[in-house]
Amino acid sequence: MCLQPVPPPTKGSCMKAFPSGFCLILLLTAAMPSMGLAAPPNDSFASPILIDGIPASETGSNLDATLEAGEPVPEDWAGYAQASVWFSWTASFSGPLRIDTLGSDFDTMLAVWTGSELNSLNLIAHNDDFDSYLSRLTLWVDDGVTYQIAVYGWDTGSGTVVLNLDQDTNSIISGTVMGPDGTTALQGIQVDVYRWSGTSEEWGNWDLWTSGQTGPEGHYIVAGLPEGEYRVGFWDPNKLYAEQFFENATEIRDATVIELPAEQTEVTGIDATLAFSSRITGTVTGPDGTTPLIDIEVTAYTMTEWDWDPVDSTTTDADGHYEILGLREGSYRVVFSDPGAVYIGEVYDNNIPAQPEYGTDIVVPAETTLTGIDASLAIGSTITGTVTGLDGTTPLADIWASAFLLTDLGREWMGDGITGTDGAYTISGLPAGSYVVEFWDDLGRYCPEYYDDAADLDSATEIEVPTGGNASGIDASLPLFSTITGTVTGPDGVTPLGEIVVWAYTWSDEDWDPAGRVLTGPDGTYEMGGLAAGNYRLQFVDWSGEYVNEVYDNRVSEPLEAGTDIVVPVEGLVTDIDASLTIASKISGRVTGSDGTTGLSNIYIVVERWTGQEWEWFDESSVDLDGTYQIGGLSGGTHYRVQFSDASGEIIPNEIEMLVPGQTVLTGVDVQMSTTSTITGCVTGPDGTTPLKSIFVFIERWNGVIWDYVGQAITKADGSYELTRLRPGVYKVFFRDDFYGEYVTETYVNPASPEGSPRIFVPIETVVTGIDASLALASKISGTVTGPDGTTPIQDVRVEAKTWTGQAWELVGTGFSGEDGAYTIGGLPAGTFRLHFSDMAGEYAFEVYDNVLDMEGGTDVIVPAATIVTGVDVSLDHGTNITGTVTGPDGTTPLAFVWVAVQRKNGQQWEQVGFTATYFDGIYNVGGLPPGTYRVEFRDGNDRLYAYQAYANASDLASATDIVVTEATTIAGIDASLGTASKISGMVTGPDGTTPLSGINAEVFKWNGTGWNYWGMDFMSSSSASGPDGTYTIDGLSAGTYRVVFADIRNHRYVPEFYDGAPDLESSADIVVSAETTVGGIDASLASRVWPEPASIIGISEVPGTPNEWELIFTGTAGAEYLLQEAASTAAPWTSVGLFQCEPGANTIQRQSSSPAQFWRLLINP
Repeated sequence: MCLQPVPPPTKGSCMKAFPSGFCLILLLTAAMPSMGLAAPPNDSFASPILIDGIPASETGSNLDATLEAGEPVPEDWAGYAQASVWFSWTASFSGPLRIDTLGSDFDTMLAVWTGSELNSLNLIAHNDDFDSYLSRLTLWVDDGVTYQIAVYGWDTGSGTVVLNLDQDTNSIISGTVMGPDGTTALQGIQVDVYRWSGTSEEWGNWDLWTSGQTGPEGHYIVAGLPEGEYRVGFWDPNKLYAEQFFENATEIRDATVIELPAEQTEVTGIDATLAFSSRITGTVTGPDGTTPLIDIEVTAYTMTEWDWDPVDSTTTDADGHYEILGLREGSYRVVFSDPGAVYIGEVYDNNIPAQPEYGTDIVVPAETTLTGIDASLAIGSTITGTVTGLDGTTPLADIWASAFLLTDLGREWMGDGITGTDGAYTISGLPAGSYVVEFWDDLGRYCPEYYDDAADLDSATEIEVPTGGNASGIDASLPLFSTITGTVTGPDGVTPLGEIVVWAYTWSDEDWDPAGRVLTGPDGTYEMGGLAAGNYRLQFVDWSGEYVNEVYDNRVSEPLEAGTDIVVPVEGLVTDIDASLTIASKISGRVTGSDGTTGLSNIYIVVERWTGQEWEWFDESSVDLDGTYQIGGLSGGTHYRVQFSDASGEIIPNEIEMLVPGQTVLTGVDVQMSTTSTITGCVTGPDGTTPLKSIFVFIERWNGVIWDYVGQAITKADGSYELTRLRPGVYKVFFRDDFYGEYVTETYVNPASPEGSPRIFVPIETVVTGIDASLALASKISGTVTGPDGTTPIQDVRVEAKTWTGQAWELVGTGFSGEDGAYTIGGLPAGTFRLHFSDMAGEYAFEVYDNVLDMEGGTDVIVPAATIVTGVDVSLDHGTNITGTVTGPDGTTPLAFVWVAVQRKNGQQWEQVGFTATYFDGIYNVGGLPPGTYRVEFRDGNDRLYAYQAYANASDLASATDIVVTEATTIAGIDASLGTASKISGMVTGPDGTTPLSGINAEVFKWNGTGWNYWGMDFMSSSSASGPDGTYTIDGLSAGTYRVVFADIRNHRYVPEFYDGAPDLESSADIVVSAETTVGGIDASLASRVWPEPASIIGISEVPGTPNEWELIFTGTAGAEYLLQEAASTAAPWTSVGLFQCEPGANTIQRQSSSPAQFWRLLINP
């Protein structure tokens, strides 16, 4: 919700929140004198272009248009809306009208007014940036009313104006807003309509779609609402009434959802009765507690889901009094700040700094004026000093000095000062404390620094500022920025190249950071200013793609690491940093649909280049409207991967890889792309009829080894759902009531499958319908979680219900304890379960019900069908923490993002019971551990430069050191110093043993003393994919014995193989890896996979003596599976019937059909 008044927005911010509607009420009168230019005929309000009827489209111009003296503009556009032209249209009907500026060639702003006099117009609706920089809004119009339409240019925007009007066919929401008595109509209440942007309750946002305003009778109408889910909010710009959401909700997340269908519908009765708002009042005085302070800013904040958000702001009057209006019942924090920087800002109650994070909660009841929220502000301290040039004498004017206070939460900005002509500055209004000061020049003349002559915040000198005193002599001597110059030419070293981008980079702790960017002029020269003294590297980039990018000095298409340092002195000028660029290769082609003819637009292109070790980003582009594309700037002899994707996700991505020759234009590199498929269905209750809303529908795709999660949807009010953006393949779908747990989770079983398989075959560009479910009523388990005393409730304990499958304990449902310690696990079928409790904060030890530590020793909780089992309570003991520090091989350098796994001994096995990662200081902490024997593992989860290790200095878990926990405590010093990782490398080729294969996964199994651990299940191991030259490197390895498997998991074009030519793990060859070594030559030559041939239907005949029974006779590849689909006509959707195993020779399938016009087809089942 925007607050009133709204400050002028920055471009692309506030008004992007109003994509199809209208908003806001207040006006600001702008007076601009005429410039005396040749203005368009409708520049004046008195001479608009008259529009008759709809649909209508008018074309004109706002070139040389002006704002008239006294012309109103929407308040939030003040200073930005310029060059207006006017149109007038009289409604011949009552209903929704859509107005847009689509077709205009500049950044438009669109507003609709009523009234006949310029100085008394009423704003009805306005919009900016609905589609890129064009405008569109929808409003309700009344028959016979004349509407004045203004089109403005944003800032200096001008050009051709295209204005389109048409009746809107989307839906409408209407209602009435009343005061607290339920009778008094409220005029001028803003009605905000939010639309759900996601595909499920978890993934998406409630985005402000449009707004309306109540009239004299409290009635409102909001139009232009396409199909979707909506929530409605009501708020009073005058702040007399409290904000509310439909129906009587205080937060948008609790508002009632309004579902609108695709066909035009009017939903009435979306009413609201608003309560009076609460307010906070108080007085702000000086240090004596008596003298009132005027013009002190007072802002109230409330905590949202993520941060403290400002709710209302005001200033104190001459008596020091203030009022914060428009508050709902809730907790707030109030911040007081002095714009004059004489007094120290604070947050109530007497806390510093003046940030809501440091404040005290103020609980505000409903419809109440809370008084006495006062503040007595102390006079601030100051920091003073002088800023000079490098000579230490010449004063520098207009240099900023910023003070940062050290607090418990970090460094907080507290104030600024700016130097005068004598170089002196003062930062005032500061509380006592420890500060650092930064000096910076927003005019870009001098190098920034921190006091005292420090390059960054970490190396700055602390300044102690006394209470009510002055820290003086905080001086700085700033050098001028240095400069690099040079010339960029073509391959001949003579022809100058203009418009070449020259980037300067400097090394930070971990990477090359951009330090500047300039363009070469027509003569090829450039001048890179704004540089501090130091070492730099330069990159030359041709955005036109005619020349290959280069890093100085003459490192063509290479990374910055290959460049030459350029040493820049203080206030120095480094000349002759030149470059002679090589002519680039290019790739061009056309992107079409699956028919190979229809050109696709809106396709996004990402280009990656192979560095010899990995694919790195190279460039981005998009196709033209006819599907053609061209990629330039390519270096000869380099492998490139070009990826094509659709931003909407409705077209299946595609990619090509190629080795590009030097200075060549490769044409005809065409790409075909298919649209995605969809699964639809309906979810009902146990009766098979009652639709279920808000049921989550999850979908997984078979990748040849495991099921991969690919997406989810949520059912609508009629129980229907759509799973979109699916590639062809085999899927399974399951349904889960995540919101309420009232229904049992169910996996769809294909009724055409004789074995009851969940597999759903989705062909290319197909809508698979009828994937329905009828969910049974669920059971629940509930209880309470307390601390060791059996009384104190524990919040945020995760409770998992698991059942034994015969091989493992499978998770069936979860719940979390609330503030009162109570939890509920819903969505359970009838069965026998065991419960595992773990404290998310790590303060209390995990436990399995009832008072044991492992699932095997747990107590069964027997749950009948559709029943709530209560009283499954636990009392958790305090847990132990294991902490330590992880460093590099030197034992000193801390390592961040190292994965730390804590394993607990359970019988003869080790079970992972804790997991975390190290912070930037290398420290980790795993809590919530009960008594037992533990071992700790460490693995570099960032870039795998360091080898796996188990505590203490062991190469595997079997040889690790036990950590015995007997009581709740903190066990510190479980440290690790990780050595440099070992590697396995090699090359993967095709059947000929020569052709390199790209994208082949090489995955390792490590011997753990008793068996082989697969990388996907083993904390210790790793994997890699081969590059275009067929080479791969598996890093992050510790010393040990490994076996490697090679698999084409992306395209399945080659048969998997173990090293060395083995068909399985058992017969594979061992690879012994020593510490800090690379074992090379682990190669593989993969055989091509033989795919089934398409099936051929060689005969269809009616079964003699059996009406409507037909025989289909087909041939195909023996042993292959084929999917039979049928349809009533060639235009009707295809329905999957079942999977059939092909035998040698002719195969027969019998099907029923009332007519020989039934159509059948057989597809290969992947």
